[in-house]
Amino acid sequence: MCSILHKFRESIEYVTETTHGRLKFQEAVDQVKLQGGKSLDDLSFKLESDFDILASALKSREIFCQLEQIDGNFKLNPSMEEWEKAIALKSCLKCFNDIKGTQSITVSLYFPMLCDIYKKFLQLEKSNHSFLTLMKRKFDRYWSLCNLELAVASVLDPRLKFKIVELSYIVIYGHDS
Repeated sequence: MCSILHKFRESIEYVTETTHGRLKFQEAVDQVKLQGGKSLDDLSFKLESDFDILASALKSREIFCQLEQIDGNFKLNPSMEEWEKAIALKSCLKCFNDIKGTQSITVSLYFPMLCDIYKKFLQLEKSNHSFLTLMKRKFDRYWSLCNLELAVASVLDPRLKFKIVELSYIVIYGHDS
């Protein structure tokens, strides 16, 4: 995924930091806009995190594909397979990005959030992308270290109680767990 993220970062930098790239990108935007697509005003490029890079690039996917057609200097457009991998990765990273801004919540509320991430990994695991399998394996390691403590904190929280743990574990581990 590093190579795909690098390609997206370079593509965004090409259209934001070079005059030729900006002009050709505007031309691609105008052509896509004629076909009922996005206008340049709808787009904003962020390069602060991997999630931001993916979100920005995916939002402009049709424009980058058009840019590849009209600009002979633009050789960075990802292949269809790379775009599909980017969609899967963005879906996975969105869970972590959602947690990023929640610094003042109690530990008991992290359990449902991490369960949601685990459920997302279970869904994405069916896509057969090897990088997701590696990410899930790493997440499993951290999950195994903290899930019981977080579950206990959730049970002791009067807002959540045992039901949230029971329902989450059934989804994650199955009815026989």
